[in-house]
Amino acid sequence: METTYDDEERLKLLWKITRKTYQISEYDTTLYFAGVQERLAEKSKNQKMFANATWAKAMVYRKKDNLRITIKYLIEALDLYEELKDKRKVPIALYNIGKIFFDINDIENALFYLRQALKENRKSKNGIFSAAIHYEIARCLIEVADYKESLFNLRQCIKINDLKINPGLTSKAHNYLGVNYYKLKDYDRAIIEYERSRELAVGLKDYNLKSAISHNNIGEVYIEKEDYQRARMYYEKALVLKRELDNKELLAGTLINLAKLDLLENKPSPAIAHLEGIVQILDKNRISKNLKEASLLLNQAYKSKQNLTAGDLQKIIDLNEQYARLINELKEAEFQQSILSTILKNELRSEAVYLGEKVDKVRHFSLWLACFCLLVIIGFLILLYYQKQKFKLFVSQMWQDIKDI
Repeated sequence: METTYDDEERLKLLWKITRKTYQISEYDTTLYFAGVQERLAEKSKNQKMFANATWAKAMVYRKKDNLRITIKYLIEALDLYEELKDKRKVPIALYNIGKIFFDINDIENALFYLRQALKENRKSKNGIFSAAIHYEIARCLIEVADYKESLFNLRQCIKINDLKINPGLTSKAHNYLGVNYYKLKDYDRAIIEYERSRELAVGLKDYNLKSAISHNNIGEVYIEKEDYQRARMYYEKALVLKRELDNKELLAGTLINLAKLDLLENKPSPAIAHLEGIVQILDKNRISKNLKEASLLLNQAYKSKQNLTAGDLQKIIDLNEQYARLINELKEAEFQQSILSTILKNELRSEAVYLGEKVDKVRHFSLWLACFCLLVIIGFLILLYYQKQKFKLFVSQMWQDIKDI
């Protein structure tokens, strides 16, 4: 760094280091170099490099799940990119803000920013990114049960996306088409889309994950069709893949589905085996909805046994005592999370209002400017007409004078 004499060259080098440290997940180092870059960019009045450093900070805090600081830096970066008239970065910033709103289940604002991102992205003509935006909009619409509009956006995503460049996105879009049809109770079409999603994932790094999700979803469809044999077959396929992924919460989800199927078929003993497996693999000190649901289902499974032994009764008592604290703690944690989420929503909505007011001001200024220009043009035309009439009068009078002479 000391041997680089030109500030612009130093900024380029800093930006390379910032990006590289982010790519290798050295997030604290990324923040340090982004800070150095910001200070140098401010000193040399390089707004683009300052905006890039701010953007890098936003991405780091997004990885750290600190949404408050993420949104702060994202909006700062958005303001800077708008001033720079950066057609590529403005829609990306809007897209990321929309995704944060989706993460905190504020679908209204998520849709607002994602639609703004789609509108702005049309200016940059980045088709692949438009496909990603359509996908996120579709996810939001499914949450508010607008399945018709969601189907349109998913089809647009598949149509626009380049399958050779990003097959993973097309695979995810087909999975959500399956979810859409499942919600619409078109179960046969849902199965087709889930299978298509899995086929498109072949060869991808996360094939096992996508395949497991597809199998699990198909199992749920067969539950609705009351074809329990096929449902079990697909749940078992999902279970094998999820065990390979070594994701305990993900694995717990399929074990719960198998336990529910056991109870539907009035088989409490296999259900107990599946649920006990969940209790064993999940961290008792880490409160989760899967652990709560497994605990409640385990009680239900024991109670549904036809010939309860003294040991079973004692197990039910132990379970009630053991998990009462867990359920209460989960409720308390959910309540605290709800409060934090509400605070964050309010903060983000304040920023949304600020951006909305900013858009309105720009719109009003543009309207005022257009009206002013129109008035100037009308005034100019009137003046031109007046001058033309005056000139005609002058020529007429001169001609008359000539004739008089």
